[in-house]
Amino acid sequence: MTQERQEPIRREAVSDQLYGLLRDRILAGSYAAGDALTAERDLAAEFGVNRHAVREAVKRLQQARLVDVSHGGRTLVLDWRRTAGLDLAVGIARADDDRSLDGLARDALEMRACIGADAARLCALRCSQETAARIVDAAGRYTQAGPDLAALGAADVAWWRLIVEGSGNLAYCWRSTA
Repeated sequence: MTQERQEPIRREAVSDQLYGLLRDRILAGSYAAGDALTAERDLAAEFGVNRHAVREAVKRLQQARLVDVSHGGRTLVLDWRRTAGLDLAVGIARADDDRSLDGLARDALEMRACIGADAARLCALRCSQETAARIVDAAGRYTQAGPDLAALGAADVAWWRLIVEGSGNLAYCWRSTA
């Protein structure tokens, strides 16, 4: 009898699971900007968890700039399109929820196109002759890749990496660690 390979079991804290659920509710519009988040006591009862887990989840929502916590008052939902950062997009992309990915790929590609154009402009102004030669060499790998999509993708990544590094713009070179 052969055993099928199983996906590894996700070990995730209750507060992380609750954060994901509340984040998804906010992103889906179940809580609109300006709405009060359900009280901690009620969230604990709804999900069958302790209030400490709820507090940790709400703290993460606050760190993601999805809610504004007023000590002694209500926790208000913020307009995440105006307040949340790109780290939220990374979290959404890792959520394994196709609904949350609607439009995210398009948005990322549009942003990449803008940054790519500016990185290429800066690279043309700032890069050394050696870097320029490496970029020309990397461009030749496109034709070497032929119809092999994996090789073409690798050539594209290598070429753009050289352009971004050649731009001399440190912010363009940073990678998310989220």
